[in-house]
Formats: sequence, C-alpha cells, structure tokens
Amino acid sequence: MSGARSQNTSERETEVGLDRYTLLLFIITSLTFGTAFVGIKAGLVAIPPILFAGLRYDIGATILLAYVYQRGGYWRPRTRGDLMAIIIAGFFLSGLNATLLFTGQQYLTTGTAAVVFSLVPVLRHCLQ
Repeated sequence: MSGARSQNTSERETEVGLDRYTLLLFIITSLTFGTAFVGIKAGLVAIPPILFAGLRYDIGATILLAYVYQRGGYWRPRTRGDLMAIIIAGFFLSGLNATLLFTGQQYLTTGTAAVVFSLVPVLRHCLQ
C-alpha cells in the first residue's frame, strides 16, 4: 500500500513540476510574442514596412538555419515536395502575412494589432 501511495505522490510532484514548466513557457511565449508588436511599431518609424518585414524574416531565417545546421538536421530541400512547401509557406505564411501585418500596423495601435492578429486561429476555426 505504501508503494502505491509513494508512486501517486511522485506522479503528483511530476504533474506539478510540468504545470509550473508549462506556465513558465506560456509566460515567456506571451512576453516574446507581445513585445513583437511594440518592436514593429517602433521600427516602422525609421524603416518602410515591407523592408522591415523582410529584414526581420532574414534575421530569423539565418538564426534558424544556423541552429538546424549545428544540430545536424537537414537544412536544404531534398525533394521537389520540400521545395514546393518552402515556396508556398514562404509566400503565404511568411511573406504575405508579414507584409500585411507590418503595413497595417502603421495605422493601428500595438494592442489592436495584437488582438486582431491573435484572432486569426479563432476566426479560421469559426469559418470551417
């Protein structure tokens, strides 16, 4: 009986540890994602929106590729399907999305831009 009790206690401690870890990751993600809109608004004062979006993605892609290369993953497209996925996702998910976000944020407050942008998954779910 005591063995089962100690196992349940250990499982609860693990769950509490995971809950704290999950909460910490949520806070870090929220701060990181939330500050992006403030950074975009500040950068738009000096840099045109499309150029700024391109620079942001270039820097991010360089860091990501260096990380993948360092970890030993494959970082070049191997098949035609890989190449098509990169082209389509690059255009729609990165290029068009960033262009519209950065251009639109010239006319919105950072809070409004964050709320509108965060509603995309909700609206997508509602439209299905």
